[in-house]
Amino acid sequence: MIWDEQSGDEITLLGVYSSDQRARERIERARRLPGFVDEPDCFLVTPYELDEDHWTDGFVTIPHLGARALELDHDAHADAAYVSLLPVPAGGVRENVVVERKGRGDVVLDFDGDGFLVGIEIIGARGLIRSLST
Repeated sequence: MIWDEQSGDEITLLGVYSSDQRARERIERARRLPGFVDEPDCFLVTPYELDEDHWTDGFVTIPHLGARALELDHDAHADAAYVSLLPVPAGGVRENVVVERKGRGDVVLDFDGDGFLVGIEIIGARGLIRSLST
């Protein structure tokens, strides 16, 4: 069971439980604690298989980003934001996949010619990014 606070920048593992009922009991206890009481609906219980390997392909660090945090560029006038994951290649962005959030805004995934994700555009950013909504 995890707690994923509303701004989306912190995920906390609260425990691994033998049953859904025990996880739900833990949520009820945690909802009364400092920090959790302010965001009581951010708990997530998901089933997890025991005795199985996870992360079997390892993980990668994107060299371009290194250890720095991702930066969000926001155009307040257009209410659009962009997160650059990699430099846009010389051929530019070749494909866009739009994720519509009815009444809130859209998220556009930008892919290069090889099918790799290079950036994420957020249209209607104030409706989708909590820190911009105030």
